[in-house]
Amino acid sequence: MGDRVISRKKGLSVGKFTWIWAVTTAITSGFMASPVPATADAGTEVRNFAGHKVAADISRAPVSLPLLPSSDINAVNIGARRYVGMVQGSGTTLIRDSSSVGPANRFWHNVSTVMGYPGNVTSVGLSVDTVTVGGPFLIVTVRNVAGRVAQATCTATPNVIWPANCPGFVDITPQPPRVRYEAEDATISQGTVATNHSAYSGKGFVDMANGVAGAYVEWTVNVATAGSTAFTVRYANGTTVSRPMDVSVNGTLAASRAFNGTGSWNTWADAAISANLKAGSNTIRLTATTAKGGPNLDYLELGGSASS
Repeated sequence: MGDRVISRKKGLSVGKFTWIWAVTTAITSGFMASPVPATADAGTEVRNFAGHKVAADISRAPVSLPLLPSSDINAVNIGARRYVGMVQGSGTTLIRDSSSVGPANRFWHNVSTVMGYPGNVTSVGLSVDTVTVGGPFLIVTVRNVAGRVAQATCTATPNVIWPANCPGFVDITPQPPRVRYEAEDATISQGTVATNHSAYSGKGFVDMANGVAGAYVEWTVNVATAGSTAFTVRYANGTTVSRPMDVSVNGTLAASRAFNGTGSWNTWADAAISANLKAGSNTIRLTATTAKGGPNLDYLELGGSASS
């Protein structure tokens, strides 16, 4: 082990041994480590290149684009061109393009001004598309503090004008899994479980009493986190007149819906609703508000997106 510290003269005399030891030491030290394949998952922090290289990239930022403390760095290569994405402590995202030209911001470019950028971003992922016609493209995926994920497809040919080469960020936030609660399993007041119409889900549907205001169906649902939650109510109204219902959450009125005619009692439609739920158990009640009664109700389904 002591032979590793040798004089220059001795090193020349055993050059082969010295070269092998130097290469082995460099690899184990990480200085010759190969880049890890880039990922588009903005939730995973990936530093694809050795730390000294990233530091060199950062040091090249122009004075006109001040660098704040960085929270995430990601990098990829397209041929000989190198791209580095960096999230600043302010929640903005910078992209370094080694082929950039121009007097200002020659290397680093702020993509936070691109349409659809979510703001308050905490992580960035870079990936490459060399297959789609018109490319290559740099795929920039960001995630913000609220968990929203957005993605921009930026043209990555040499000397492009940033950020005009990124037409916009598209929201690709994963939707929560849908959870279905059948109406026939809920608490029913002035209604019956029926099966005399087709295309229902589960064991049947709830036939709300005709001509009775105040009839209701109440579900007990569970959510992991508090906040605005989207849900869908599947219903049928075989008349040409709406059968409005109030939507109450945990005993408080949250919304009202018309529940218009669906063409026949065998034709089902979805009413999209959103309301604030608390973490844990919640009750959602739909109550008929006129003497016409309510529509037939098939199920309530949590998840997805809805308009309030």
